[in-house]
Amino acid sequence: MLDFSKFQELLERDMTRKEFLQYLGMGLLGIVGVSSIANNLQKSGFVHRQTSEKPAAGYGMSAYGR
Repeated sequence: MLDFSKFQELLERDMTRKEFLQYLGMGLLGIVGVSSIANNLQKSGFVHRQTSEKPAAGYGMSAYGR
């Protein structure tokens, strides 16, 4: 199970506005950083998504029909 005691201690801690903004900035940077890494891995082809879509077939789907 997840232990939220460290997070609870952080919430109960007295801090200045500067410290609060530093913690907030680090948290946002962490979230943006993780999502950017995941997005870059997906674009590079390292991570493949499985889709249930079937390739379209028929008139206009070949290079000649476009």
